[in-house]
Amino acid sequence: MRKPRSDAVLLNLPEEQQCKLADWLLSGMPYHEAKVLVEKEFGVPVKSLSSFGQFWSEVCQPALLARRAKSAGMAEAVSGESKAAPFGVATLKLLDQKAFEVLQNPSADPNEIKAVLGLFVKAQGELRQREALGLEKNRFQRETCGLFIKWVANEEAKAVALGAGDNSAKIEQLGRMMFGEDWEEPSEKLKS
Repeated sequence: MRKPRSDAVLLNLPEEQQCKLADWLLSGMPYHEAKVLVEKEFGVPVKSLSSFGQFWSEVCQPALLARRAKSAGMAEAVSGESKAAPFGVATLKLLDQKAFEVLQNPSADPNEIKAVLGLFVKAQGELRQREALGLEKNRFQRETCGLFIKWVANEEAKAVALGAGDNSAKIEQLGRMMFGEDWEEPSEKLKS
């Protein structure tokens, strides 16, 4: 990269100030507002708005491309992660990142902030619902497994299962032994 011309005031700013200016412009700040801020905060007079165009092409565009590459890498990492984790977790991470970016943008549109945060809250709620269903499923499986273990250990159940007779009668008798009077006969599909 070659050294900028001495009259390119924005390109000759210290790196920290260039980063700050790039953040302003990348967040959507118009050149005329950035001109006022550069003069106020950095004490550097900017004669022409065209110097912002040059700054954009030499500093902001590469930064924008780097952000996009980073986002693409994150998307690839999340898509690989989403195969191992529920899709809701990956979505929530992306929404979290987007919410952070929008909230860091001083000139963010309030409607965009509201939309992103609304989606984030909704995704969090859905994720909590999934987790609750998973916990409920685990509890049900533990209880069912416990009942099955008790039933297998029951000598009367073994005698019915091994005894003579048709399968539907055995199923009904075993079901009543296991679940009591609340037992309902399974559908024909389950009997076979």
